[in-house]
Amino acid sequence: MFQQLDSRMKQWIVNSVMGIAIALLVLGFFTGRKQDGQPPHVRTKENSQHETKEAASRDSEGEQETTEHYYGDDYGDLGEIPPTPVNESEQPPSMEEHFTKEEIAKSKAAVEKFIAAFYPYNGKDPLQNIRNSKSTVSSELYGFLIEAPERPTSMTVERKLISLEIIEPFAPMAEVMTWNAKVNGEVTDAEGAKRAETDLYKLKLEKMEGEYKVVDFLINYLE
Repeated sequence: MFQQLDSRMKQWIVNSVMGIAIALLVLGFFTGRKQDGQPPHVRTKENSQHETKEAASRDSEGEQETTEHYYGDDYGDLGEIPPTPVNESEQPPSMEEHFTKEEIAKSKAAVEKFIAAFYPYNGKDPLQNIRNSKSTVSSELYGFLIEAPERPTSMTVERKLISLEIIEPFAPMAEVMTWNAKVNGEVTDAEGAKRAETDLYKLKLEKMEGEYKVVDFLINYLE
């Protein structure tokens, strides 16, 4: 029947159907906007943001659960760990536990006297510092030093004492008196150039005729 109509009638019918379809689409579009109460693209954006936040929250919770499960098997509860109490009985003894205050003071003064006499060096007279320290050392140590004095080198022809710090040794022993010393000096080389230098002394002392004297020492010795 549609094929029997003339071309103008066919065109009219087609245009009418298309117009009705377009009108229905427009009506449906505005009806949907009215029901939502806001533009569709705004609603979609907010929904997308909400879904993204929910996904991130789920990922974070999952990561936390996975971490706690992974480390929990090896270390147990990973809650707050209280500080470990310090047992004073396990700490190394101090010098006061082995020696009297008088013994500590006299031995410390003996160290200061020895270094003040022995450390300064004059390459023109290599025995001078040894002779100056004779009263502060044992006779055995003095004999050893006299036989093997420090010889001047291109790096050291003179040495002056700048400062001295006496340091209590770690875990001192009751059987022997020892002290450590940090010595800062000024060293002159063969060309007259001066440089700062720090030496670390480790000294052993013994009481002889009521006085402490150095019986042995090491310089820049690393234990």
